[in-house]
Amino acid sequence: MRNVAIAVACFLGFLAIFLSPTSFVEFGVQAIKIILTSLIPTLLPFFFLTSLICGLNLFSAKNSGAVLFFISVLCGYPTGAKTIHELYENKTISRGAAVYYSTWTSFLSPIFVIAVVGTYFLGDTRLGVMICASHILGALPNALIFRGQVGRTETQSLETFGKEPRGILTRATREEKPLSVADTLTASLKSVAIVCGYVFLFFVFINQAFFILNYENQILAGLLEITTGASLAQDPYLVCAMVALGGVCIALQSFVFMKSYRMPVKTYLLAKISQTIFAMLIFLFLYNAF
Repeated sequence: MRNVAIAVACFLGFLAIFLSPTSFVEFGVQAIKIILTSLIPTLLPFFFLTSLICGLNLFSAKNSGAVLFFISVLCGYPTGAKTIHELYENKTISRGAAVYYSTWTSFLSPIFVIAVVGTYFLGDTRLGVMICASHILGALPNALIFRGQVGRTETQSLETFGKEPRGILTRATREEKPLSVADTLTASLKSVAIVCGYVFLFFVFINQAFFILNYENQILAGLLEITTGASLAQDPYLVCAMVALGGVCIALQSFVFMKSYRMPVKTYLLAKISQTIFAMLIFLFLYNAF
């Protein structure tokens, strides 16, 4: 069934290209401009620096959640997932902890939300600030709601990870390896290339489909890829929901890293839905109050 779905998707992709190759190239050029001027300059430095931080053994049972939250808020998607992946691969945190942290460290970059979504798309920086604050604060209740998920997803032995309550954060003994800047840069470039590939494909094929069908649906576009959806939507409440939910493209980017600790899809979806509901409630309050 999976192979059939992939084959159908490939056929439709080829069909979309052949039906209007000129527009496909134009959308491809637009996507490359976005990647070169926005994604690479923002993603590569953050990926590189967070990878170096993870290699310095600065995370501990007392500060790991706070540091992950700060990195995720500052850097945006999918840096939080990448950092959690590296901590898990380094055996600094358990699988249960990785799943737990993933439920409340998932954000768009504040710069993107305020400058691009607020100022450029909605024409109001104030709305961008409100959406950004709602987006971040909306994830915090998940830290309480999904705390019990750790116990159910923990698969590592207590011998390896100690006896901390419910497996929130544990440290394993591992060989100390010298930090290699070259290896860190190579891994960061690979991660950036994967993210840029997803953005390119989603941006081009969504716009190509809308062009061929002579049809635009802001909700569908937002569910698939946040940038396209937010650029079409004019309702700030809808844009707030799009920003909090993230969309399929961001989910795929995140699961490139989350697959290492087998993040349950159901848990991810429930966490994003919960974050979206709380974000919209907070935005409703801020919008009416200010």
